[in-house]
Amino acid sequence: MAGMEPANLAQMPIDDQQSWQERRNFSAQRAWTMDEFSGLLASSGRDYNAGLTETLMRFYDCTEDYKRLTAGRGLQIVRNSYLTLLAASTPTALASHLTNERLWGMGFWPRFTLLAPDNNRPEWSEPREQDAPTALIEQLRAIYNRLPKPRWPEPLTDIPATLGPGVFNLWNQYNRALRYDLLTDDLDHRLWAAYGRLPVTALKVAMILAVLDWPEADPTPRIEMRHMHRALLITESWRASVHRVLNLAMSAAEDKLTQQVIQRLQSQPEGMTFRDLYKVMKHIKPSQIETVLNNLVLRGEIREIEYQNPRGGPKTKHYTI
Repeated sequence: MAGMEPANLAQMPIDDQQSWQERRNFSAQRAWTMDEFSGLLASSGRDYNAGLTETLMRFYDCTEDYKRLTAGRGLQIVRNSYLTLLAASTPTALASHLTNERLWGMGFWPRFTLLAPDNNRPEWSEPREQDAPTALIEQLRAIYNRLPKPRWPEPLTDIPATLGPGVFNLWNQYNRALRYDLLTDDLDHRLWAAYGRLPVTALKVAMILAVLDWPEADPTPRIEMRHMHRALLITESWRASVHRVLNLAMSAAEDKLTQQVIQRLQSQPEGMTFRDLYKVMKHIKPSQIETVLNNLVLRGEIREIEYQNPRGGPKTKHYTI
């Protein structure tokens, strides 16, 4: 992303050198796809990946001038960053990360569009042959040819997008609704920042739709009401999805913790107190352990019995399978 030449560039074939030079013009504007996102998040706390989550946030914000001093490569400068990250995982693998209040509070998860099916058991479908979307490909190629081409390391001149009649008022109503009206105590506080970013996301989606409809005669794209209406429908579906994702993650995390508690109790046939459990599960909040114990008692999977220590003292509660 910094556009630094590889050490063996001069030894590459001429065609490969030219291809690299052309890619370097877009060095800081990248698309990144990952099969298993939880692996990256798990390694983000290691020394060699220190600051990774903060760096991803900076790239999302399109930082104009991002500098990093490294031991191996010296000073690296990423200019006009624009990173699109498409990653997949399962609720179970991401549960500990998605329920992490720090990642929500620092704005990491609110910068993502978190998508999950609206059906726990989608209909079965067979793979089938499908033609390439020729019209869309031609449309994207025309936009690429129309936009000015970057030449590393020179910055490009911005092309402004204008707003059609009524667009700003409609967007502003949505902005107030999500950044004020809907931020109540009933809403999980982890989602407050996600709600606050959705109006900007809607504007970005509307801009993309406007560029796809950009007439040849117009010098700049124009966001019309039809673009904003469709953008709001899309972002509202994403707002519903972030609730599903968080609920799935919380359920997966609770299931995992439940199994851990059961395994601990199975290892002690005489039972364990709440204090005993907390001693061996210090990485878990006491309130979470207590919730799991109460749920297991209500479901009849464990018993809660009073225990009197033979050496005296107050009675305590023991939990047994």
